[in-house]
Amino acid sequence: MSLGRPEWPEVGELVVATVRRVESYGAYVGLD
Repeated sequence: MSLGRPEWPEVGELVVATVRRVESYGAYVGLD
């Protein structure tokens, strides 16, 4: 069971994402 939103992947699941923006402290991605 996920502790986050129901549409979020479970811990350990592989996901496909698109990088939206890269910053000096991290990156913003969108789940595909």
